[in-house]
Amino acid sequence: MPLSLEHERAKEAYNEVNRRITEIGSITDREKAKKLKNEFKSWAKKFPSMVVSCGLLQTALFYKKSEKEASKLYEFLNKYMKRKLNIGNEQKFDLVDYLINNVPDVRTYLFLSAESVKFLTWVKNFSEALIKETGREGNGE
Repeated sequence: MPLSLEHERAKEAYNEVNRRITEIGSITDREKAKKLKNEFKSWAKKFPSMVVSCGLLQTALFYKKSEKEASKLYEFLNKYMKRKLNIGNEQKFDLVDYLINNVPDVRTYLFLSAESVKFLTWVKNFSEALIKETGREGNGE
């Protein structure tokens, strides 16, 4: 049975957040790892509401050009939207460039914005669930 759209979003968001937490967890400096996890979580919490208040293009550009953890979140969204737009793996894709040069009308832009907010809300929720304030993951590690 195929997954619902919401389940697909949740699954992809969970996999991306979990992968990033694992990458950060492999850093031997515990304080640095804790700081990066909390930074990641902080940026993840802001992303969906920034899309709503500032617009997808402005927010995507801001995250793309921001510090490390924010740019990682942009990479998540970029990867998700590439798949959503059925752009082949062999093709290079950049969401900001796509929004500037390929979106035909306001309706499409609003659809992409809504889809982004739905995905980023899952990223935010999993970040909050898997990263505790102490920097430990929610899965007992």
